[in-house]
Amino acid sequence: LLPALRAYMQAWISAREAATVVTSLGQKVCDVLDYTAHSKSMTLVEGFARIGKSFSARAWCEQHAGRARFVEVPTGNADKDFFLALARGLGLGNFTQYKAGEIRERVESVLLTGDLLLCLDEATRLWPEVNPRYGFPKRINWLMSLANQGVPICLIGTPQFIERQKAVEQTGWNSAQFIGRLGHYEPLPRDL
Repeated sequence: LLPALRAYMQAWISAREAATVVTSLGQKVCDVLDYTAHSKSMTLVEGFARIGKSFSARAWCEQHAGRARFVEVPTGNADKDFFLALARGLGLGNFTQYKAGEIRERVESVLLTGDLLLCLDEATRLWPEVNPRYGFPKRINWLMSLANQGVPICLIGTPQFIERQKAVEQTGWNSAQFIGRLGHYEPLPRDL
C-alpha cells in the first residue's frame, strides 16, 4: 500500500507542476517557502493585493504535498474560527463540536512534529481586528511559540501587516520579539 500511495502522491505533484506557470514574482515567493522549509524558521512575504502571491504560495504547497499546508487566516478575532481553519488545512477534520482549546491542542500536536510547513495567507488577519491599539496579538504570540519549537511558518500578507503591527505596538506589546523570530522578510515588487 505504501509504494502505491507514494506513486500516487508523486503523480499528483507532477500534474500540478506541469499545470503551473511561475512568474518572477511567484519565484520569489517559492524561494522564500524553500528557505522557510530548509531553515525551519518563520518568514514574512509582503506584497500588494492581486499580484499573485497567494496563488504562488498555494501552488508551491500543492507541489510539496505531505510537507506543506496552505491555510487562509479567517476574519474576526474568534480563536475557534482560527483553529478550525488550521485543523481543516492540516486535514484533521471538522471539529465544530469541540472547544477552541481542544482544537488548538490537536493542531499543535501535528505541527510540533516539525514535518509540515505552515503557510498562512491573509496574515494581516492574525493581528487583532477590533481596535488594534487595545487588542493583544494572541495569534501572533501563539505562532511565535511554535517558531521557537522549530515549526516552519510562512506568513503571506499585504503592507497592512506592518501597519497593524505598529498599531498593536501602542498597547505596549514588544514587537522586537516578533521581528527577532523572523528568519527572512521578503517585500515583493508592486508590479509583475
